Amino acid sequence: MLVKSAKQANRYLEHGFTTVRICGSQYRISQYVKEMVEQGSINGSRILSAGKILGTSAKEKNSGIDELDYFQDGPWAFVRAARKEFAYGADFIKIYASGSAFNPTGIPLNPIMTKEEISAAVKTANEANSYVAAHAHADQPIRDCIECGVRTIEHGTYMSQATLNLLMRALDCFWIPTLSAMFVSQTEPNERQFWLNRLQPMLEQTSNILNQAYEAGAMLGFGTDSAPNGKQYASGIEFQYRQKYAKMKNIDILLQATKNSAAIVGFAGEKGELKVSYDADLVLIDGNPAENLSVLSHQPKSVWKGGKLVYSN
Repeated sequence: MLVKSAKQANRYLEHGFTTVRICGSQYRISQYVKEMVEQGSINGSRILSAGKILGTSAKEKNSGIDELDYFQDGPWAFVRAARKEFAYGADFIKIYASGSAFNPTGIPLNPIMTKEEISAAVKTANEANSYVAAHAHADQPIRDCIECGVRTIEHGTYMSQATLNLLMRALDCFWIPTLSAMFVSQTEPNERQFWLNRLQPMLEQTSNILNQAYEAGAMLGFGTDSAPNGKQYASGIEFQYRQKYAKMKNIDILLQATKNSAAIVGFAGEKGELKVSYDADLVLIDGNPAENLSVLSHQPKSVWKGGKLVYSN
């Protein structure tokens, strides 16, 4: 598994992502891969890692991925668990505030954490000069997370207008929509139909409120909730879906994937823009994505990280 993860870190680079945020990894493998990249043992993207995901026992049944989730109940348990993840090298804390779409028995509309538990995780992260990212599909958990000081809302599928208004007033909370997570790649007819029935309505729901957030000028980050060996990366699905379903302009999508995301994770003034003294992270594309976003459906010609050529096609 470590070898596979190391290869994936390199594949992120091959797709033009010089810095990636890993919101949960089995056995905390992303921490080890991060160290290998930093030490120069392997070639790969910079990694910001959450380690294991903190959730409650409400998610324990059929979670589907061993050693990814760390089940807790009660505020003190979340304090202890968050401290443990930081002790193992986590850069931030990831929590499950609502049910999961990819767990076939999960109910995305259900909250599975209390506000007290969310607050305990946030307080512990703040004490470590870090932040909390929250998996949240349902409206009430999204609202709870905003009110408790969570920094990033991952997915935000069923966010209401009232909750969007609350998010727009928040000074340090940002939405990371992941439309490509609702891309259905299965080809077996019955399996494909199951996931289409489950994910297509979620995609449409998210796109509607996301368009409203975009039109209102919300600072949006870029996420895929997908591994680089999937079609989502090879075909640039996240870029395409934001344009197609959320009616975003190409240049704004590019800013979300660069300048916005760098600022959201704490890299403002270092990464995300082409400026003097910034890290020289560059991607050479065959075409102009500001004019034609489809050029991102192919791997870049070359990638530089920190001024060093790390990939050439």
